[in-house]
Amino acid sequence: MSNTPSKSNNWVPLKEEDLITYISPNELFALRDAATHAGKDDPLKEIIADVIVQVRTEVHAGDNRIDDDALLIPRSLRQVACYLVIEALQSRVTGIKLNPAIAHHANESRRQLRRVASGALPIEAPDFYTEDFFSIPEDLTELPSWTVPKRRRRITGNLFELGF
Repeated sequence: MSNTPSKSNNWVPLKEEDLITYISPNELFALRDAATHAGKDDPLKEIIADVIVQVRTEVHAGDNRIDDDALLIPRSLRQVACYLVIEALQSRVTGIKLNPAIAHHANESRRQLRRVASGALPIEAPDFYTEDFFSIPEDLTELPSWTVPKRRRRITGNLFELGF
C-alpha cells in the first residue's frame, strides 16, 4: 500500500490533444501552420500557458482554492479553456476571419469564467492545495494588536487669535 495519496483528477492539465475534441486535427494543423508561417515560433504552447493562468486566476478570484500544481485547471472548465485557446490561435493568423462558432463559444466561455470569478458558479475542489498564506489558524485564540501612532494636529488660522 502506497503512502502517496491518489489523485481524484478533479483538476486536469490542458493539453494540445484536448483541442481536437472541439476542432478537427486538420483545422488545428492548418491554424498552427499558418501561425508559424514566415519563420515564426509555434504560439500554441504559450497560448495554452496563458489560458491556464487566466482560468486559474478567475477561479481564485471567486474565493475558490486552486490546485498546487500550476499546470492544472478544474475539469469542468477544460472546454472553456479549449475554446479560449482556439480563439487565441485563430486570432494570431492574419487573413483568416475568426470562425463565428468558435467566437460564440469563446464568448460563452468568458461569461462562464466571469460567473466563476463572481462565485455564482461552483467549482470542484482541487486535488492538492496548500492553505492560503493569509489564512488565520483555527487554534488562534487572540488576534494580535497593533499600535497606531497618534496623528499630529495641524494648527490652522491666526496664531494670535488662538492665544499664542
